[in-house]
Amino acid sequence: MRDLNRSARKKVSTLERVAAEQFDSPLLHNTVHDTIGQSDKLLHVVDVAERAHALAEDGSQPESIRDTAFVAGEDLLQETDAIVDEVIADELANVIIDDDAWIDPYDADDVQAAVDEATEWMREHRDAAERAGVYDILAENTEVFA
Repeated sequence: MRDLNRSARKKVSTLERVAAEQFDSPLLHNTVHDTIGQSDKLLHVVDVAERAHALAEDGSQPESIRDTAFVAGEDLLQETDAIVDEVIADELANVIIDDDAWIDPYDADDVQAAVDEATEWMREHRDAAERAGVYDILAENTEVFA
């Protein structure tokens, strides 16, 4: 994880846990958890948001600066859910398209269960898949999304 302050690391850790807990499949749970904290975009947004919150708490700053920093931090944190969903969509597309690559650490039934769960998630989060640029790729490479 890039050089984040303590509050940003804590926020990213929470995002990883919450994102992973959406999935019953151990393959998806583990993969999503490990992928969230690797997103440079997410790490950057969380880092800036947490620094804005720190500025908002700095009593040496004028109230107008503190208020502006707090609002900026909150606005940025509201974007994290969308970013997390994009990261998940991108990773789930890899699982769906390249399911054979997962058979080494998991058995075929576990991989199929993961693909089924990933497919259902993608259907429910089509907007995230489209923002991540993977929905059209799935439609071109799988019958499920055609």
